[in-house]
Amino acid sequence: MGDCATGEAFPTFDLSTPKAGDNDASANIPSEPPAESQTSTSTPPPHASNSVKELKALLKEKGVDYSHCVEKDELIACLHKYESDGSSSRAHTGGETSESAGTQADFDEFLTKINGFMDTLPGNIRQLEVKWSDTGCKVVKRQLQGVHALLESTREYNKRSLWLDKLKEYNDLARGFKVVRTKHQSATEDNTSS
Repeated sequence: MGDCATGEAFPTFDLSTPKAGDNDASANIPSEPPAESQTSTSTPPPHASNSVKELKALLKEKGVDYSHCVEKDELIACLHKYESDGSSSRAHTGGETSESAGTQADFDEFLTKINGFMDTLPGNIRQLEVKWSDTGCKVVKRQLQGVHALLESTREYNKRSLWLDKLKEYNDLARGFKVVRTKHQSATEDNTSS
């Protein structure tokens, strides 16, 4: 099969062009709803009367990651984003959104699988940067291929912020691996030419 360093490039996902079957490009999805849409009416935003503890319980119950939230407003925004992504329609469709066939359990399974890869990938890439090995390179390639396949097979979640976070993380790791591999390839070529 040859040297791992000269293998194919890992594809990154381009969010600006939808894949066949996608309704729209994920890049056009705003990360937060416009502030004026929440404050332009005289009624407080949904869940504003809930306590922080209640908000966290609601988010946990829905399987929404809120670890990045520090303020109550951020918890409310996170819950609002989850509900505005079509997740609130689950009660009417037996656990499925009208936009996708994926259930929360399916999404949770995806997160478990992808986190398994993402927990070790950055360290494995750093290890290759310090000391190159073809075996290590093959491990990283298999991990990146696994993450790519998971992302490809779960495109229906492309409006969920956690999916988009994993996509960005994958793209960053794939680019990082390419940089490390290119440095190794250049160093190898320099050693053979001298």
